[in-house]
Amino acid sequence: MKIIKLYEHKANTGGIVNFQLDLEKYYEYSQNEYFYFRTGKVRNSRFLSNSLIRWFDLALSYLIFPFYLMIINPDLIEINTTLIRKSYYRDKMYFNIFNFLFSKRKTLLFIHGWNESFYDSIISMEKNKAVNYFNSYNSIIVLANSFSNRLKSIGVDQTQISVITTGIDLATFEKRKRIVSKIDSILFLSRMEEEKGIVDFINAIPLILNYDKNIIFNVAGDGSFLSEAKNHEISKTYSENINFHGYIKGEEKIKLLKSSTVYVFPSYHGEGCPVSVLEAMASELPIIYTNVGAMKELLLDGINGICIHPRDPKAIAKSVIDLITNRLVMKKIGEANKKMIKEKFDLRKIFSRIEDIYHNA
Repeated sequence: MKIIKLYEHKANTGGIVNFQLDLEKYYEYSQNEYFYFRTGKVRNSRFLSNSLIRWFDLALSYLIFPFYLMIINPDLIEINTTLIRKSYYRDKMYFNIFNFLFSKRKTLLFIHGWNESFYDSIISMEKNKAVNYFNSYNSIIVLANSFSNRLKSIGVDQTQISVITTGIDLATFEKRKRIVSKIDSILFLSRMEEEKGIVDFINAIPLILNYDKNIIFNVAGDGSFLSEAKNHEISKTYSENINFHGYIKGEEKIKLLKSSTVYVFPSYHGEGCPVSVLEAMASELPIIYTNVGAMKELLLDGINGICIHPRDPKAIAKSVIDLITNRLVMKKIGEANKKMIKEKFDLRKIFSRIEDIYHNA
């Protein structure tokens, strides 16, 4: 089977790209042939990120796409997306082009993330169009039962929806042992966007340092809010305690995870199954997280970490202090997270399940 996957530029950072690049490791074991077509802007290119150039880039992409399809002659198209306005309407066009040329071929929509406000807006303004669009796919993959239930509630065919998780290559994390330090370090590892809760993390820093002035805070990731985060008054005031690493990957990322004490993920919106959270679990870290999207299905409060409400720096600070003052609890949470990763989030098993979905679409 020839499969074309549509997602962002491979040089971009973020969960969708990282997940897809990790899956590529298993292509050699598959009987399927995999192809790739870029959607979305190239984030690390100033030229292609320019709004006017981006418009021409997208128009050119739509023009090239049908010719690419004719050359590859695929059996299935997989559109990887997040349910936000720009991605929804952009990817709908790619689907329409494919469906026009290959109406009898298989189609799969893989929804990695979910914005509730946008979902509510399309359901209130164009529910029938949205339902027809979703039902036009042979299969839909989502990363949480809550996402599946939302689609089913508006009339999307429940037989075409599959719920899976993302996963990680466990071997890469098992090779390196945890690095124990006398100084605690708190990690924020995510795309540097305001909705990921980076401002709340920064605002929690002085509160935590009131408890222990030696704690180190590591901030890793890049994105549109990186400059604002670096120039935040607190970041400047406590610069000796805060390290901004930018985008990291591979051994550098694993080393940072393995040397951290607590991982904080205070996102505001409907997360799917963030790879960074799984990586923190594989590194035996307790997670401080918000109860959004798939997080409430992925983690259990008190078992995998501490659940807090979004936009609450005081809760972040209290949770960090509660954890670092109870090492036995942290150790138990770390052991539970490592065990859960082995049982549920082995990427090889997830890849096999996705391939089953392809063939049953």
